[in-house]
Amino acid sequence: MIVTSSDDVVRLSGALVKNQWLTIKAAANLLLQSHPQGIIIDCGELTHVSEDGAKTFLDAIRDIQAAGARIVVCNLPAEVLLVIRTVPGVRSQLPIANSVEEARASLRLSGEAPKTEVGAPGDGGIVIPLLPGLDVDYALTISSRLARDLKVPLHIVYLLEVARHLPLSSPLGEEEAAAQSALALGTQLARKLNLAPNAHLERVRDAEEGLLQLLKTYQAGFVVLGAFAEPVDADRFHGLVDALLRRAPCNVLIGRRATAVIPSVPGARPRPRSIRPGWSASSMPNCSATTSDEWFGSITPPEPSRIVLVPAARWAISTAGEELAMPGMLWCSATQKRS
Repeated sequence: MIVTSSDDVVRLSGALVKNQWLTIKAAANLLLQSHPQGIIIDCGELTHVSEDGAKTFLDAIRDIQAAGARIVVCNLPAEVLLVIRTVPGVRSQLPIANSVEEARASLRLSGEAPKTEVGAPGDGGIVIPLLPGLDVDYALTISSRLARDLKVPLHIVYLLEVARHLPLSSPLGEEEAAAQSALALGTQLARKLNLAPNAHLERVRDAEEGLLQLLKTYQAGFVVLGAFAEPVDADRFHGLVDALLRRAPCNVLIGRRATAVIPSVPGARPRPRSIRPGWSASSMPNCSATTSDEWFGSITPPEPSRIVLVPAARWAISTAGEELAMPGMLWCSATQKRS
């Protein structure tokens, strides 16, 4: 077998018939010095792999993950992939990509997690999780004040849920593209508030449990959620809030932006509504609404529950002997009788 390396890629060619990790390890460690996120193993030129040779990948996964980095294998020939799937441990832990480009994009997205060598709990700063249905803009608005007052770092973290049947570090094309867009948007919003956040991705099996573990690892002082008045996924949002309020090892802040309210003028008189079909609201005072030229309250009467259609008048009427109703004066009816 021949081993070559360049940039962040270790290339294997020939037949892999026994565990060759010790041979590959020197080249891998050298690449990790300049690529701390992880390395790629390109198997496109492998011609044969035995069961013992497949254990090379298992040892590689253990050592590289112990160093806090990732490993992604790509360009596996079909016959090599069949052998790997028969080796216990390898088939369930080996992250596989279709190409070097796909593997590299996945590695670069991870970003750099904060160092864990911090002092007392809370020194890890403020964590803003990026999850569907959360108002990231408002969470950043709240966090900007905290970060400046307390002089602590700010972390924007996208929680990428990986299905349990896949290795945790598996490349996920569409999901990772969505994560990259969310992180870029969060960083852009933070910079508008004069913040320099540490934006990165965390792979988790479950968002709630993953966030709780992340807060412990970072020794965070605050976790900040921005909520909408109408959550997109109310059940999931309430479950996340409940888990944080009961189990989070740090302060929990949940904020909701104020909704727009149309103010009412104290003492304003509402327009009365006509109960006749096709008629606009009357502009004249009504005896049922006013008494002694005083207005008591600003309650708009409800829509009528029943409307009776009255036939058109067939006789003329007169109002002789009484003053006609005029604008500005109280009235109920004038004396009206048919001639």
